[in-house]
Amino acid sequence: MISRYSGLLAVLGSVVLTAMSLPAAAADPVPTDHLLPGDVYGYFTIPSIPEFRKQWEDSLYGELTRDPQLEGFRQELQGQIKEISEKLEKETSVDLDSLLKLPSGDLSAAFIRLPPDRETGKRDFAGLLVADFGDNEDTVDTLLGRAMAALEKNGAVRTTREVDDTRIVIYTRPEKEEGADDEDADAEEDPFQQFAWFVRGSRFVLSSNPAALEAVLARWDGEHDSTFSGDRVYSYIMERCRNGEAGGKSVAEWYANPFGLLQAGLQAGGEQAQQFALVGNFLPVLGVTKMRAIGGTVLLGGEEQVASSRTLIYVDKPVTGLLNVFHWPAVEMAPPKWIPADVSAFSAINWDFAAAYRAISSLVNSFYGEGFVEQQLDNLANDPNGAGIHLKKDFLDNLTGRIHYFTLPPPEDSPEQMPVVAGLVTADEKKMKSVVKTVTSSPGAKVETREFRGHTIYETDGFTPGAPSKMGVTVARGHLLFATDVKQLERVLLADTDTAGLIETPMYRQLAERFPAKTSALSFQYQDAQIRTLYNMLRDGKLDEEMESGIDFQKLPPFEAMKKYLPATASYVIPDEHGVLMISFSSKVKED
Repeated sequence: MISRYSGLLAVLGSVVLTAMSLPAAAADPVPTDHLLPGDVYGYFTIPSIPEFRKQWEDSLYGELTRDPQLEGFRQELQGQIKEISEKLEKETSVDLDSLLKLPSGDLSAAFIRLPPDRETGKRDFAGLLVADFGDNEDTVDTLLGRAMAALEKNGAVRTTREVDDTRIVIYTRPEKEEGADDEDADAEEDPFQQFAWFVRGSRFVLSSNPAALEAVLARWDGEHDSTFSGDRVYSYIMERCRNGEAGGKSVAEWYANPFGLLQAGLQAGGEQAQQFALVGNFLPVLGVTKMRAIGGTVLLGGEEQVASSRTLIYVDKPVTGLLNVFHWPAVEMAPPKWIPADVSAFSAINWDFAAAYRAISSLVNSFYGEGFVEQQLDNLANDPNGAGIHLKKDFLDNLTGRIHYFTLPPPEDSPEQMPVVAGLVTADEKKMKSVVKTVTSSPGAKVETREFRGHTIYETDGFTPGAPSKMGVTVARGHLLFATDVKQLERVLLADTDTAGLIETPMYRQLAERFPAKTSALSFQYQDAQIRTLYNMLRDGKLDEEMESGIDFQKLPPFEAMKKYLPATASYVIPDEHGVLMISFSSKVKED
């Protein structure tokens, strides 16, 4: 099916690319979020392609693309790009370089639900694309002419309608005749059954539904009283996420309302409406309908920042149902001194396990009767063939909610094995040791024990059969510790807290300066440690069969030449008045 319409898609894609590459008009147009109706379930925008390009050029990503050591690989890519450009020029008479040569204005895409139809009351869904092409309407007209020719060649029927002095062009492909012989067995599922667009001012607007274009035209002056920009949830998310800490402008913004879309889909009816009715009724019980939306922004450049992003999950209060499982109060957090300096990644979370237990038990009890969960836990604790502990009283109640987690670079002889160590902070270490001893001594437990530096280590086979190392568990340093490689537990037990760990490294300290005093979660990672193995496998040709790209990755430079473009990154999570705010960032390495 794709091959049948490759010419059409290439031409329409050219229109979009042209809008990305032509100079913007002198007067700032109405922002796209002011042109959309209120019910938007997905939205992505690059507010300014010139700003995007500027930040890219000033960032480490821009420096990377200009690095002389990449010249050989650049030439390899240029060969691939030339083929794409020649194919595009054959389809559209416009080469790729001319489309991407100049800066442009904004580019936005959205998935919306239309206002009720005046006659039927039905509310359809539609996709929308809005692109600013500046003062080069002649170029766009040329490309649209080719698009129309391609559509008509494929049997599409052209109609037009005038709305607010603007011509909407509509192309509808005829339905496939029943029993017709077609080499494309999926033709009836073709998502491109209809195209509609208009050009007004410096903007090209494309949609799968002409009614969506009418909705946009009704809001063209930006003064309509029902627009996406006026949605309180979207407005709040953007207010909290726009313009990062470094003071730069966001180069990309996004928004999604997955549960709203699910509910809208259920309400829309259809053949399967009854089957899904129960799902719609069950969602409020779970409390997930309180999660209204998620959205955020991306910043590519700032004073010392390479990149940053801000994401907000908007939740209506009071939180109910399963959402109470994820209650992460903000507290003072930092890596314990025994976390080694050579980690590839570290994370810390403060999780209210008591609230999580109450949320789960309350939901289960609502189905099976008051006290059901408590009775089941008592029965398990008293089972002579069980683990011999009370899951809540002996285990959960002995956890503070603090979790520390880190990974280490994989050994050179086993690049796929990345050691992981996780620790749950205990309120009473002695009691937790007793709990672990009881569980590992229960019938059927395939665990070996040994003593190491005054601590008992419990070993068992790893998740992967035949793995060279065993997993381990111990209780030490105020934590219940788990490791995918028991040798890492030994390392933790041997760690000298007087020796500089992660918390004392210059890179961590530099990034930690951006952490607020209290956080719900925080993380830190070295990108080079995460990517090195994959990069080397790619460069050595070990992924050629999986990639099937036709690109010779052996022309990439040694990884050490790339390392400087992969700085450490960090992130943190803090509570927000209307949900949770997550901020991620990376910094250029400071010279000593």
